[in-house]
Amino acid sequence: MGTSADTGFGKTRLIRQMRDRINNDLGRAVLEATGLKAERIVPVAAAYTNLKSGVAMGLFPVLHAAVADLGVAHRGQPSVLDKARKMVIERIAAQESIDEDDVTKDAIINDLRRVRLDTAPAGSPLRPELLDGFAAGGVDMQEAIARASDAMKLRAGIAYLDFALTALKAAGIERLFLFVDQLEDLANNRTLTKAKRDREVGRIRDLQEEEPYASQLRMVLTFHSTAAAALADMWVMHRLPSFEAVPANDSAVVVLRGITNEDDGAELLRVYLDASRVDDVDDDLTPFQADAVSELIAQSQGRVGILLSQAHRVLDAGARAGLTTITASTVADC
Repeated sequence: MGTSADTGFGKTRLIRQMRDRINNDLGRAVLEATGLKAERIVPVAAAYTNLKSGVAMGLFPVLHAAVADLGVAHRGQPSVLDKARKMVIERIAAQESIDEDDVTKDAIINDLRRVRLDTAPAGSPLRPELLDGFAAGGVDMQEAIARASDAMKLRAGIAYLDFALTALKAAGIERLFLFVDQLEDLANNRTLTKAKRDREVGRIRDLQEEEPYASQLRMVLTFHSTAAAALADMWVMHRLPSFEAVPANDSAVVVLRGITNEDDGAELLRVYLDASRVDDVDDDLTPFQADAVSELIAQSQGRVGILLSQAHRVLDAGARAGLTTITASTVADC
């Protein structure tokens, strides 16, 4: 939410950071930081995806992309699905009193089938290629997910989520936090009819209410204020939780308003500069002067991504001009 602009507030970077923090230790540190009692902490996982415009527009392709994200290693950590596979093998080995190396692929597959029947007895069977890929692990798992055609993603993307929730449940991972970015694409894509938009919003509602999704899935959606206005009527009609930025929603809605004061702007620039600085300096904001920070905030409307992009351009221009300091006039001229 900005004074006039909608994008560049750091939504995407924020939720990707949260995905990585959660998956680092399956949520323990994050949940402890919330003050949750130790006996209530359970393993959780997270996946990032975004609502892309184009021929595959819709929630089901988004769900497929989220499962693909669970199969990718981030920040040097094993993928969530590889972690889950290891945990399943450890549990089977303990139950059968055998070595982990003696746990067969068939045993892993049968375990997932059992969990699927326990959690969704009336649900569709899990896709065989996904079961085989999970049992093998690693690249085989990634390839099994990636083989889906655009038509398959659009028609049966929910089947991939069914598989992922089952695999996580079998591993003892109780919740999946699904970060869905750029919901504004659903509102702004003019190739979608109102009926199709309504259908996709209805599918979001179904994931909130139907089992096993209601128990295992937690969705975090990002969009800007213009999209909020476009989606409001359908949101209310499908009885989805309110996203209004009012005190009653503080527990469920996070509003990013960007940099609003000079101290925060200066701190942002210090971190940005420190990452690439070669030599020590007396003032870690060098070469920016205080008035330059104010001008950057004004020019960018406080949007973090835009402010950093503009700071880079001003640095480059100042270096080519041989300047030793960057002032407000330097920023304005650039």
